[in-house]
Amino acid sequence: MKNAIQAVGRFVYKYSGMKAVVEKVQEKVFHYKLRLRMVPVTYKAFLLIVGATLGSTMTYIYIQAPKVYLDLMSSEKIIVVNEVHAQEVKEQPKEEGTDIDEIVKNVYQLESSSGKNDSCRAKGLYNGYGYGWYNGKKPCYASHEEVTALVKEWFNDKLKDLTVEEALCVYNTGGKDKCEYLGKYNKM
Repeated sequence: MKNAIQAVGRFVYKYSGMKAVVEKVQEKVFHYKLRLRMVPVTYKAFLLIVGATLGSTMTYIYIQAPKVYLDLMSSEKIIVVNEVHAQEVKEQPKEEGTDIDEIVKNVYQLESSSGKNDSCRAKGLYNGYGYGWYNGKKPCYASHEEVTALVKEWFNDKLKDLTVEEALCVYNTGGKDKCEYLGKYNKM
């Protein structure tokens, strides 16, 4: 049985055109190896030095300015915010007993599992709240405290005119209508 299978394999290999394809590939590889041997050693050394220089330069840039390097190398639209000065809001939220810290903590849990799925962390930045993510923009911030202050400020501002439920839906979808996000929030 084994000999029959091998005979069929040889027949298919020889008469299906695969043999010709394999021979052409082997010929090209052999030709390439010959051409590579004919390149002068000085040229190979030059290419090695240029490659090492470029590699070390990119490494230096990465170490010195990782945010710039990642921005240049990334295909995503990323906004890096270096400084944000959040102002303390003195007005009380619309609803009595609303705890902004609790809302923000729950949003952080819903958006990134409390930072476990924060895509900005791979860049050495923070935004586990998904704050400002719309129209393809995905801003990242220098510290967790910075983005937390922005989210608190956003909720303080929105809760002047909206209920907590409406504010959560606006935060997640941009609209005040009941949203799936609200159901998940209420289960927490």
